Amino acid sequence: MKRLIIVMAMACIASFTYSQSCVGPLSVTIEGSTEGTPLTGTGTETDSECNNGSGPLSGSITLDIEGGSLPYQFAWDNGATTQDLTELGAGTYAVTVTDDQGCSMEFSFEIEEPDPVEVSGIETELACNSLSGAPDGAIDLTVTGGTGAYTYAWSNGASTQDVSNLTAGTYTIDISDANGCLFQATYTLSQPDAVVASGDITEPGCNAASGAPTGAIDLSVIGGTGAYNFAWSNGATTEDVTGLAEGTYTVVVTDANGCTDEQTFTLTEPDAVTCSLDSPAPGACGENILCNGGTGTINVTAQGGTPGYEYSLDGVNFQSDATFTVPAGTHTVTVRDSNGCTSTCDITLTEPDAIIAGTCVQNDECQVDAGEIQVQASGGCAPYVITWTGSNGATLDQPSLTIDNAGGTVTFTGATGGETYTFTLTDANGCIIGG
Repeated sequence: MKRLIIVMAMACIASFTYSQSCVGPLSVTIEGSTEGTPLTGTGTETDSECNNGSGPLSGSITLDIEGGSLPYQFAWDNGATTQDLTELGAGTYAVTVTDDQGCSMEFSFEIEEPDPVEVSGIETELACNSLSGAPDGAIDLTVTGGTGAYTYAWSNGASTQDVSNLTAGTYTIDISDANGCLFQATYTLSQPDAVVASGDITEPGCNAASGAPTGAIDLSVIGGTGAYNFAWSNGATTEDVTGLAEGTYTVVVTDANGCTDEQTFTLTEPDAVTCSLDSPAPGACGENILCNGGTGTINVTAQGGTPGYEYSLDGVNFQSDATFTVPAGTHTVTVRDSNGCTSTCDITLTEPDAIIAGTCVQNDECQVDAGEIQVQASGGCAPYVITWTGSNGATLDQPSLTIDNAGGTVTFTGATGGETYTFTLTDANGCIIGG
């Protein structure tokens, strides 16, 4: 605001005293004693556009002095001796103007300034670390004072009064009013520690085909705020998970503010325990066991899992020897590795029918000639070799005869009465009856 003040001072008159004694008329002429021009002036004041706290002071006072006798002298109450004053803040300023004849006049001026630009801010700290969620920091400003509309220049490039979606850090704001008066403020936003999950893996001891899954993940979580929630890719909601098979497992950990961390773990399992069985070599007729009622040896070969195998025929009693002697039939062998992982395999051993041999001596039913003994044989593995021996050590005319086919017969001749004869039958596998 500009204001004009006009001040006028009356003209100053020179005065003197003179005395003289004389006779007759006296005439006196005083030169240079004419009445001077009055000392007058005006003053214009301009208020400061900015408060002392918001920018440079811009108040000023301009004097326009006329009349009197030059030069003029100026005595301001703030100590200044210039005619005009600049860079003034709010306040009252008085000046005395004196001309060369000592004539003077006084001016008084009132300079005003606006209220300072003042700012208060409400900071909203980040709920999540930048590694655990979207930035949600904010600064809400309230601005007063100054003149007219404000402009905003944030250090992050924003030009709005309030700013949001901020990461942690320091933010500076320059606020200018319509007169260019400036206020600067600095705000610092912090964030919690990031939610960080880590896990200790226990690999499955057994392949899924060889035993129950025993893998596990022991999770540890730090950072964030408050209690954590857990969402595993297999549907689990506990911090730790057990009973896991081979595979990839992902967990999302969420704290009380919704901040998250995602981690993926991969579990591997050993190869499945497998086994195979070697059966005895087949006999002449293809059976694994040569003689009916005999036994055969089977050998177990184990692979996979974790070595240190044990073997069992009943699934209860285990031995380190991989060999079993078993009768004919189907047998199941269980193999167990050092982690307790198991596998089973089956084998079937066959045997020939029991050897059946019969004889008859001369009678009407045998329909053989005198001195003949007939033998009929079946079962076992043909052909059969039959040898006869008498009780006195005598042999028949044909001590050894062969029956080519199961169910065939052979007749020995030369038997005599009163003797006991013994026969021995040996089949193709070396199985023997009689004797």
